Formats: sequence, structure tokens, C-alpha cells
Amino acid sequence: MSGQDLRDTLRREADALGGTEPLGTQDRMEAVAVRVRSGAARRRAAGATALVVVAAVAVTGFVLAPAILPDPAPGPFVPEEPMVQAPPRLAGFRIPPKVRVHAVVYSYSRGEQVDQNRRILRVAVAGSRHRQVLAWATSPGTPGRVVVSVDGEVAGRGPAGVFGYGVPLAPGPTHLVVFRVTRPQPGKSLGMAIYGPETF
Repeated sequence: MSGQDLRDTLRREADALGGTEPLGTQDRMEAVAVRVRSGAARRRAAGATALVVVAAVAVTGFVLAPAILPDPAPGPFVPEEPMVQAPPRLAGFRIPPKVRVHAVVYSYSRGEQVDQNRRILRVAVAGSRHRQVLAWATSPGTPGRVVVSVDGEVAGRGPAGVFGYGVPLAPGPTHLVVFRVTRPQPGKSLGMAIYGPETF
């Protein structure tokens, strides 16, 4: 078969395939560019799909993780305030939570305080089945003495300007207790505290 016959045969085959002519240089370059753009578009689409899948997996994990993972062990309990409340300051003194009288320990129960210009502090102490002990305090620098009366009878005396204790209250009915400063000083305080049976 001659070269001319071969060319004629190839042309007939090309016509049978839709009239395709051999591509020139420009046409081949455009075909390559189209394939490159098509491949880049497919890669971008695949990358975007992968990002969507990764984001969906992350969101699913974030939502389902609390339900799948066990709850962490609770931390140690730390109270915001002391478990045993300390007594308040009384006439400027930090009074003890406990006192010992005749080898018996008593715990702070309650206290009250007034300005000395009132001259006396009168308190009704509820009856108890147990012995109670009275304590008192006057602001530092208070002159004179403190006189303690229980049910109308003088039960104790002590210097003013200090914290003192030790006057007992017998078990039984309510007692009327009066604290008096012999030389009251307006602006200074007079306070009392009641101690009961040891509770802790």
C-alpha cells in the first residue's frame, strides 16, 4: 500500500468517526489546557468534599463525646466557709471557742454587745439541762470594773478592759443576767458570751 493509499484510508476512518481532522498545534494546546482545568476542578471538588467530611466528623465527635466518655471523677469538696464558725469578736477581743472552768470544757454558744453609754447589758439566758458559763469583755482601756449579776444577785466581778469568764449558771429555768461597767466610757463596748456543754 502506498503512502497516498494510507492517507486516504486514515481520512476515511476519520470521516467515519465524525469527521475529525488531525489536531493542529494550537488545538492540541487548547485540549491539554481543558484537561488540566478539568483535573484541577476535580481536585478542588475532592478537597472541598474532604473538608466537609472532616468537619462533619469533628462536629459529630464533639456532640457525642460527652455521652460516650465517662464523667470525670469529682474533685475534693472544699467548703467555702469554715465548717465550724469561730465566735465573733467581742468588744475588740477575739474570744476563744472554748473555755475550761473547774476541769470542765465549755463551747461558745452565743454573744451580745452594746455601747457602754447604755451602762448595762441585760440578757435573758434560756434554761438548760446543763451548766453554762458566762464570759464578758469591755473595750481595751476601759477603766473601773465589770460587775456580773445573776437573778438579782452579784455573781462575779472583774477588771474592765479585758476578757473575763467563769461565772456559772446552774441548770434549770431561765436566768436574768446583768453586766454593768462601774465607769462606762461612751464609744467603747461592753459584751457578753454564753458557753454551754462542749459540742465538738
